Amino acid sequence: MTLDIPQAALFRHKLDGFAEYRLNADQRWWFHKRELPDGRVLYLHPQLLGNLRIGISPNADADWFDQTYCFHDQDAAWRAALGWDGEGDPEGWHRHHQTGRRRPDGTAESEYLAD
Repeated sequence: MTLDIPQAALFRHKLDGFAEYRLNADQRWWFHKRELPDGRVLYLHPQLLGNLRIGISPNADADWFDQTYCFHDQDAAWRAALGWDGEGDPEGWHRHHQTGRRRPDGTAESEYLAD
């Protein structure tokens, strides 16, 4: 489940995340980081061409991701990073690296498994 994030809060988090990322680029590679209810850690970080990725680490000490979701839509990525509870899949992603699943328009209805 993903909570509804008001547009003003979304804008504030995006601005703060980008500013912190730019000011601390030598120590920080993510825009947003938070612990999920089950103890896993969610990171929202940039990719090439303006895409964003959510990476899920098993705990705060891990330096790898168990799950990664790529997003073309930056607002969808931020909404998932801020409001997703970690159960099932977040909303709005287009590629899940570990399974090869794709969602061209970000919806479950469009999902297919890439060869």
